[in-house]
Amino acid sequence: MLPLQFSGLQLKEKEHPHHAIHELLLVIDALNLYCTTVEVFGIITQGRHQFVRFRTDCSLEEVLFDTLIDSDRGVIIPDGGRGFRVKFPSGREGVLNCSQMLAPKVPGQNRVYKGPKVKYWDRQFLDTSPPKRVLFMGSPS
Repeated sequence: MLPLQFSGLQLKEKEHPHHAIHELLLVIDALNLYCTTVEVFGIITQGRHQFVRFRTDCSLEEVLFDTLIDSDRGVIIPDGGRGFRVKFPSGREGVLNCSQMLAPKVPGQNRVYKGPKVKYWDRQFLDTSPPKRVLFMGSPS
């Protein structure tokens, strides 16, 4: 088991962190990386961008971050024991304060997700599909 590492994923406009973590776990599963847990610690704001911060036992490899950046999301990456870097799809990079990433969990925003290496991990996302609309043609009888 790998040590837990902190990281972050940019939220799209009006997106719930649950959906962002679902996309993260789908990418981890597609890349066949080892991951049993993702623990959400809350939302942080960097400039005008919001990130869901989490820690995971996944091996945080460059291929994972490159795939997330290609899907039009910014990422917060551990910087080899020197803190954290922020990378955006536009190519911009920046430095993030360690105390922001390592702060305690925010009450009400924390949740623990099962990773793709846990059996039935995808069942925790059954409620993420958009609701189906029923259209009536004419008057109901």
